[in-house]
Parts: sequence; C-alpha cells; structure tokens
Amino acid sequence: MKWAAVSGSPDALGDLAPHQFDLLRYLFGREVASVAARWVDEQCLEFTAEMEDGVEARARVLSRPGCRVRETVSLGAYRIDLRSDRCRPGRGMVRLALDGLDAVGRRTRGRPLSILESHDLQLADFADCVMNRRMPRASLADGIAAVRCIAAARRSAALGGLRVEP
Repeated sequence: MKWAAVSGSPDALGDLAPHQFDLLRYLFGREVASVAARWVDEQCLEFTAEMEDGVEARARVLSRPGCRVRETVSLGAYRIDLRSDRCRPGRGMVRLALDGLDAVGRRTRGRPLSILESHDLQLADFADCVMNRRMPRASLADGIAAVRCIAAARRSAALGGLRVEP
C-alpha cells in the first residue's frame, strides 16, 4: 500500500496520527493528558502520549512516497502494527515468526488484514449514517480531541520534544 493523503494533509502527523490518538482514547476510555513528539525526519514522527491515569503509549507514524504506510502503537507488552493482526507479543523473534506465519495463512486463504476490513466497515457505517440520517458512533468531541492532540504534538516537536498538554 502506498501512502497518499486523501485529506491533503502535508505530513504523517496530520494524516495518520489522528487515528492513533483516537484509538488510544477509545482503548483507555480516558483523555490524552500530554504529548511529547519529535520528527525523526521529514515524514517520520515519534510520539509518547500520556493518558489521564499516567499510562504512556509510544507511537510512530511513517509515510514516505513509494513506501508502505507504517503505523505502530506500543503499549508495554502490546504492539499494534498496520501490517499485523496480532498485538502480543510486543516485539522480538517470536513476534516476527508469528507475523510471518499469519501473513502466509492470510495469503493462502485470500483474507486481508483485519485493519483493512475495519476501514471498509467504517466507510460502510459512514455511508449508512448519511443515507439513513442517523448519528455516527464517533462524536464531534472525538474529532476535536484528536485535533487538539495533533496540535499538541506539533507544538511539542517544535519545542524539541517537550511534553505539551492538548
């Protein structure tokens, strides 16, 4: 999969990171209390988000023309990666071996990654909301919270990675 910003966002932070902040809020049921971010290079950003209860999540968004999108969120022993359906173990040779076996199994059965199916379901849900005039599950508050986290990450990166509150 090649990266192409549908939204017209100029970088990975604006295009990919909102999904990660939204996922963190959903998984923990809490708001992001602070963000520390730094640009590794022009299209790669690493950030640490601290939740209201003190739990920290580290993430990296990478988007380079001609390369596959790579999104990861690390929560201690857990790791969510765009290229894998599993979240444990977080790292290491066992993880690599299991991901390799999973990839072979998916190709053999002709099944896509769960995250790709998830995007299809989200698009279908959006279309259903429009056609049937029903409220979406995600709220305007969810969108505002993600945008605030993005703004905090931009400020943090500009300040050399200092923690910033959204």
